[in-house]
Amino acid sequence: SSMKRKVFRFLNTTLPYHVVILNTPFGVNKQWAHSFITQAKTIICADGGANHLHALDSSITPHQICGDLDSINDHVQSYYTSKDVQFVKIHDQDLNDLQKSIDCIEEPHDPIVILGGGGRFDQDFGNINALVTESYMNPLKRMMVIMGENLYEVIPPGHHLFDISEDMNMSSYPQVSLTGKCGLIPIVKESIVTTKGLEYDLSNDPMVFGGVVSTSNSIQQSEFEIHTDSPLLFTASLKYN
Repeated sequence: SSMKRKVFRFLNTTLPYHVVILNTPFGVNKQWAHSFITQAKTIICADGGANHLHALDSSITPHQICGDLDSINDHVQSYYTSKDVQFVKIHDQDLNDLQKSIDCIEEPHDPIVILGGGGRFDQDFGNINALVTESYMNPLKRMMVIMGENLYEVIPPGHHLFDISEDMNMSSYPQVSLTGKCGLIPIVKESIVTTKGLEYDLSNDPMVFGGVVSTSNSIQQSEFEIHTDSPLLFTASLKYN
């Protein structure tokens, strides 16, 4: 069954979304990050993500700080304790802080936007693994990472129709927009992929590391389609104005 997905602009103030802040510098336009975070329904800091939120604006109070709590600075922990922020300490070493934070969000149907990444390379792979794991448990849950000038999300198996007519329109969200550059990357196993509306469309093509992966592609139409038989990493580049 076809699922219509807006890449980015579903994140407007009329639709509820949750934000998870990772333990890396924002790497994005701070003015944009500030308005984006303050409009979220829920703000969760993944452990040391609290340090970065505090540095951005200490008056923004997160709803929860989740993780093993070994990366949060002492003064930040005392500050948020004084603001009655809930700390959720989870020791499970098989889960990374992102998975722990996603598990803290109680409304699974609203989209989750994760801010950060691009620090340690191994942790970015841990975050991608968290998205794959979550997509197996709840394929309808929409989760995307905004990492500097990159946006990525895991697309579960199936047929997906993307509508980016609003994403390319600068006036609808003046501070950030899609550039059109994108990639489709097989991350679990060989993926058989068909696309429509990209510069280099695929037609039942197998993609696998060691073979072909679709990097340096670009979106050619305001609606485009992706069909995959296994989870794919969809990446898109952003520009801040």
